[in-house]
Amino acid sequence: LEGQIPNTWLDTIATNDEASKEIEGLLGSNAYFSYPKPIKLIMHLCNIGLSKNDIVLDFFAGSGTTGQAVMQLNAEDGGNRKFILCQIDEPIKADKPAYKFCVENNLPPVISSITIERLKRAGEKISKEIEAENSKTGMFEEEKKQVPDIGFKVFDSVEAPKLKVDDKGQISI
Repeated sequence: LEGQIPNTWLDTIATNDEASKEIEGLLGSNAYFSYPKPIKLIMHLCNIGLSKNDIVLDFFAGSGTTGQAVMQLNAEDGGNRKFILCQIDEPIKADKPAYKFCVENNLPPVISSITIERLKRAGEKISKEIEAENSKTGMFEEEKKQVPDIGFKVFDSVEAPKLKVDDKGQISI
């Protein structure tokens, strides 16, 4: 397994305050999540446990930090990691800033809307940063970085079809 041995305390890598500032930089406010995960922390953990072509699974995606960390790590080291994020469509209460964000951006007021929007904005930011770096004068072609895959697909769960058994014991859908 490629990677590195953990050689530092994880709390020295990044803080929740930094994570809040990261969200604020992308979404305009840091009030949407109480304790977001810092991108640097997730990138560090990915470096420990993943090779450059692995897939990471986050069953509690929240704001989408894991997806952004994977995209950023791929941008930095040329990796081809993928991510699968799972987030239920948990409704956001109307008195929360996240609800207002969703309404102002014509999004359904559920947590997964913020996850998706963060990933879109993070991908655009990474792409623009690489393009700006590549456009600097005096760079040789081989020094230029390739924009990593910043695309993603969103799947929604649907109710399973009801199975019916007829009088002969046959199942029909």
